[in-house]
Amino acid sequence: VDLERAAEYAKRKGIKFPPIPDNLGSQLCSVLQDPDDPECPIIVYMPRIKNELYSTTFDPATCIEDDYCNTFNFKYTQEHVDELSGLSEFSCHQYIDTIKGVIAQVIKR
Repeated sequence: VDLERAAEYAKRKGIKFPPIPDNLGSQLCSVLQDPDDPECPIIVYMPRIKNELYSTTFDPATCIEDDYCNTFNFKYTQEHVDELSGLSEFSCHQYIDTIKGVIAQVIKR
């Protein structure tokens, strides 16, 4: 998981990072925080996983392995851009209350 690599980097650099739960990649939206350390950043994590409410056919995991979502692809059609950005936009709208709640929590700090 990319987030685990970020946590490893933070640890090497002495940067605080919230604990990562075991089931992280299975949820469409997760809020990571350290309840014992108010100075630790709060992370809203939305992994690249299939969201059935967005599309029953588009699966980023399959796309990464077999199609245009591969890291080494540097050429996208407009349809590809729309599909990828559409998933991100849809997920943000779907979890807007969670995102706003985290922002409000950080402001209160």
